[in-house]
Amino acid sequence: MSFLLRSTRFCLASIAFILGGLSLTTAPVAAQTVLAKTQTGSIFPKNCKAQPGRSDSCTLVLACMDDGNIFVGTATGWLRGDLSVRSDRGTSCSGSWFIQNTNSNHGQAGFECSDGRAGQAQFSYFDAATSSVWGDGELSDGTPFRAWTGPHLRRFVKNNRLDVTTFCPTLLLGAIN
Repeated sequence: MSFLLRSTRFCLASIAFILGGLSLTTAPVAAQTVLAKTQTGSIFPKNCKAQPGRSDSCTLVLACMDDGNIFVGTATGWLRGDLSVRSDRGTSCSGSWFIQNTNSNHGQAGFECSDGRAGQAQFSYFDAATSSVWGDGELSDGTPFRAWTGPHLRRFVKNNRLDVTTFCPTLLLGAIN
């Protein structure tokens, strides 16, 4: 499914190139468009505040699916909670997540989407100091995905710390569909 070893199954993305009728010369334009939109923070929900240790803690979620869908939303809770995301194409998904093991810092999530698909993911910390998480998963129709969440997600995307162009090339290509 992904070229990287899966250490996580969170809520949304993996890598595969489905170019269809696109030429390779259009990919850089799409990449610049999506990164500019993401770097301004305009795609993220505004009222989300991380509050460590509290059940109402909220962090942003960014996910990309192999089919090009971009999902953004929120994850709420501490050690367990709910998630809610919406795609750039209008599909919404909601579900729950939990930390399986606080010593090894990994967990699972499951969700259902408005288009009839469901998904599961595993996740782990990419930056434990900031409680920032990445994960891989798969939808019920076999579509793989990768997702990130954490209190500093907006900054990590803006500074390209997440390397979105490497891990989610279909996210960028999907933006021009």
